[in-house]
Amino acid sequence: MRRPLLLCTAGSVFFVLTIAAIHHMRATPVAEFGSSQPGTDDNKFHNRGTVGNEVGSNADGADGLQFDQPLVDRGNCKGRVEHQFHFVNRTGDPITIESVRAGCVCTIIKPPTMTIPQNGRDAIGVQIDLTLQSRGFHRYVVEVTYSSGSRTMGKRLELHLQNDPEAFFAPQELTLTSLRGEPAEGLVTLTDFRSQRASIEHIDCSTPWLTVECVQQPQIYQAGWRYVLRARCDPTPLPVGHHTAQVSVLLAGADRPLTLPLSYRVTERVSCSPRVLVLGGATESVVVTLTDRKVPAEEIVIESAVTNVSNVTCEPLKAEQRAPGSRQLRVSLNRQMSPRDSLPSSVTLTITLRQPCHEQLSVPILLR
Repeated sequence: MRRPLLLCTAGSVFFVLTIAAIHHMRATPVAEFGSSQPGTDDNKFHNRGTVGNEVGSNADGADGLQFDQPLVDRGNCKGRVEHQFHFVNRTGDPITIESVRAGCVCTIIKPPTMTIPQNGRDAIGVQIDLTLQSRGFHRYVVEVTYSSGSRTMGKRLELHLQNDPEAFFAPQELTLTSLRGEPAEGLVTLTDFRSQRASIEHIDCSTPWLTVECVQQPQIYQAGWRYVLRARCDPTPLPVGHHTAQVSVLLAGADRPLTLPLSYRVTERVSCSPRVLVLGGATESVVVTLTDRKVPAEEIVIESAVTNVSNVTCEPLKAEQRAPGSRQLRVSLNRQMSPRDSLPSSVTLTITLRQPCHEQLSVPILLR
């Protein structure tokens, strides 16, 4: 009877030890992943990216600038929003502001003074134009770098905004491109988020070569009242290059008009290849190809092709040597017509077109 008694006693001891271990595990707190339990390595990793921590230093106030609110949530906003990040120098030495950097849509309107004395207070003011931003949540970051003695530190500031406009454009900027002499058109949607449908009272364009009209009125509310506007650019008075304009639309009952920036690029209808000619050495002549970019292409008629020196001449090539909508010229250099030392370093080839449009092309020629 002794052996069964020993087995029973051992089983009882094992059962008691198991119950004690389970009770101990229940009494001990277990840190979950991503939690902020004090004194744990996981908490140290979790807080490493917290807004307001020093970059390159663990100090927050004692060894750097102490901001009242390094992260600010302004909630629902619209229009132009301004905010100031106030701070104080809690160190025992003056602090020098090295740089204040913000995003492309966040403007620093109040930079701090370059030197902040001990216990000195100042602020960094920012401005955001939400009329140029999409609807919804936006995060804006400002990076501040400063130094104290031989130490360089930094601060990350964040401003959270929920853009809740009454209306906005999509796209937020209209970009158009056309050939010289050809108009350009584009569509833009204006969405009014107010519950009551309102009409467009006025459309104003900043330049005479731009016209905008409403081509579609909203019939039902589809996440807003949506108007379709058509913009048309007339390139007749414009030179080749990049041009900008603005469109202002005033809705009935709105506080102020909505502004749509417009970017318009006018390109030459007839392209020239190569764009720069190099003559001299082993190259005594170059073939220049003119191409009509319009589809379908039209015949190119050259009125004149001259240079500003007599020893560089031009002659058109035969019709069978060119494709439809293109024209070729041979530009040749004759050094025997003037001494080598008297040749200029650069020459300009001027091509005047009669068809498909009245256009003048200038092609630089480099002489070697």
